[in-house]
Amino acid sequence: MFIGSSDNLNSKNTEQPVVVNNIPVSRTDTLKYLRVQIDEKLSWDSHIDMICKKASAGIGAMRHIKPFVPVDTLEKVYKSVAQSYFEYCSPLWDNCGKLLKNKLQRFQFRASRVLIGSNQDIRSADIIQTLETHLMRSGFVLNQH
Repeated sequence: MFIGSSDNLNSKNTEQPVVVNNIPVSRTDTLKYLRVQIDEKLSWDSHIDMICKKASAGIGAMRHIKPFVPVDTLEKVYKSVAQSYFEYCSPLWDNCGKLLKNKLQRFQFRASRVLIGSNQDIRSADIIQTLETHLMRSGFVLNQH
């Protein structure tokens, strides 16, 4: 993987193969290292997309099991299948920019709606207040970026 700005990557001859021990190494645009997606422009777009995709699958699982489990179990499922993605290495990618942070926040609000059983008509601020009121006693923390 070559790393640089868009202009720098476009101006360089990146088509020339890289050879190590007489074996050509294939080029890639992204690299996953310690569960962090790094791209050639050092932007966080692909990493945030990966987080949202995995968290979305977890939120879908929460939605499916919600009628069959108590709220405290649903909280534990959230912590393991969604919140862990939002928090893993977050200090590293916290400078991702406002658009990507807003994207993450939408997924966190989606998970919050599943936890408290609300629909899309309820404002996100009201959801946060409800969660803080009802879940603070159990040590549940809603990660807000």
